[in-house]
Amino acid sequence: MKTPGRNREDEACGLSTWFLRADAHLDHRLFFQASADGMILATPDGDVLDANAEACRMLRWAREELLCADLGALFDQTDPLLDGARAEQRDTNIFKGKMYLLRRDGTPFPAEVSIFRYRDGGEVRIGIVLHDITERKRLEERLKSSLSMMVAVHEAGRVISSTLELEEIGIRLLEIARRVCKLSAAVISLRDERGRLCTLHAFGPENLWRKASTTPEVQDIRRGALKTGECQLIRLQQSGEGDRPSVGLSLPLLVRDRVTGVLEAYGFNDLAEKTTVHALESIA
Repeated sequence: MKTPGRNREDEACGLSTWFLRADAHLDHRLFFQASADGMILATPDGDVLDANAEACRMLRWAREELLCADLGALFDQTDPLLDGARAEQRDTNIFKGKMYLLRRDGTPFPAEVSIFRYRDGGEVRIGIVLHDITERKRLEERLKSSLSMMVAVHEAGRVISSTLELEEIGIRLLEIARRVCKLSAAVISLRDERGRLCTLHAFGPENLWRKASTTPEVQDIRRGALKTGECQLIRLQQSGEGDRPSVGLSLPLLVRDRVTGVLEAYGFNDLAEKTTVHALESIA
């Protein structure tokens, strides 16, 4: 039975158009699933219609769970950029910028986000493209820390080679160390004419560094630093006080390759990291 008003040529054209649409839909699905960026499709009301594999991996949701979730649950509601992003997307139909998203366990992470409104047939849809920039942020912080360290080392070198009084040198070196390494307390001690250590300068609660410096384990690492000319690190015994430092560090102070004193630093677990130790060694 023929359709009135259509000939074979029209039917062939319609059939080929249907196949083209089917192929196009298949291509779009392949692109959607294979994308290296996370992609989410949703309604303006916040219902998630689809999510590709990368979005599920990034957000740590199963696809079936995402399809039952509200779109707002994926965004960190405490992010100060959220309201501006919503307003921009509402006014211009598109937003592109950095925002904080939430993984399934509630952990926030930074991402580059593109949000746009489009029409699928007669229906309005929201498309979201996500790119996790956690590692980039981490590298940026490391670079910033490295630059701060280079500045600190340069500043410390100028202080040590200056004509300032020893006490002023000690004050400035400790201030540089505190700024770079976030110490709880630190003490600089120099040898006098008889070879005995005398406190030049200290910062932090006096009862903290005085008590720590008299313990046998700290006295041992101090002697080790003075004898070997090398940094000595120790885990401090805890007395149940949660705010007490857990790490002690004794660094020899070298002047013309001669050990003239020690810098003792107290802090928490970050102080035991190699980068922090190297930073203090560079300053001392």
